[in-house]
Amino acid sequence: VAERAVHHCNRAAFRFAAHSCALHDASYLQCLELAGAEKDVSQCLGLLASPCVREPRAVAAASLLRGQKSVTCAMYAHTSLQWPTMSASVGPITIIYRPRGCSAEAQQQVWLLVHPSSAAALGHALQVVSSAASGKLRIRHLQHEFNVFELIGPSASHVAQQALH
Repeated sequence: VAERAVHHCNRAAFRFAAHSCALHDASYLQCLELAGAEKDVSQCLGLLASPCVREPRAVAAASLLRGQKSVTCAMYAHTSLQWPTMSASVGPITIIYRPRGCSAEAQQQVWLLVHPSSAAALGHALQVVSSAASGKLRIRHLQHEFNVFELIGPSASHVAQQALH
């Protein structure tokens, strides 16, 4: 049981994030890397992702492929060829495309950030879908490879630009 009310600092932190910028340490998230041909990667994500990302245009949008944006959606375990049921939900996931090199033969790499409680289920779902497809997709678990920080708030881009100069 807390000795003092902690609502005061929560309100101040929310006010600061709403008007300026807050830094969120998301290093606890697990990262799985999916690599392969662009068509295979998009097909795999389309089978597992929620309807907002199932459209090929959404998964392979130009800003996503260049690595300029990320998309957060719900992922589902692929149990059949039909749309998965809500009971097969793996959880929320963030999809980040890594930009390809100059060569057209370079493989498409996608980082999937997921909560640690859902990482094993997502890894299994990816194995099932990739083995059912062409089987040429490579799945790596990048645990403790890098740190993830998120800037949240209306001044986030300004703070990032100032930090990178």
